[in-house]
Amino acid sequence: MKTKHLGKNKTKPLTGYKILDPIERIRSSESHGYDFWNAYEFSYLDLNKQPTLKVLEIKIPASSSFIIESKSLKLYLNSFYKKTFSSDTDVLQKIKKDLSKVKKKLESEFTADLEKAFSTRDKQERSNMISEITDKAKKLYEENEEISDLDVNSELKNLEKTIAPLTKYCDSLM
Repeated sequence: MKTKHLGKNKTKPLTGYKILDPIERIRSSESHGYDFWNAYEFSYLDLNKQPTLKVLEIKIPASSSFIIESKSLKLYLNSFYKKTFSSDTDVLQKIKKDLSKVKKKLESEFTADLEKAFSTRDKQERSNMISEITDKAKKLYEENEEISDLDVNSELKNLEKTIAPLTKYCDSLM
């Protein structure tokens, strides 16, 4: 596995969602269900600058092309310990926002292409078309360190699900 940022010396350390590294899934013909990531000691500061400790559950569809590398997810989530939020809802919105930075651009660029791919009956041809769309989307953002391949792939998957049921990435704080 080759990572984009982890274990590399950078003059400016990456923070926030920029640290997230995608791992391409080895796909079987049948992918269903979800991968659950549980952070049992997720913390942030409340408005009084008091630490708030919660359990965070992140749900990623098994049908997604990529999953988050666990160390990069841990580093990303640990970055919240010194950030202030007014509520659990605000924290979840921030995480969801970070995981969907490129959504609008991808929708405008690739909706027609995805519709065409999903209207294709031949599975191999459809798969090839989706791979080409994914490669084009990654190239749009390859020079932007703020947007990872995971961000691109996650949003393409969401867009696919609206075209072909939309699932959530972060469901709850307990």
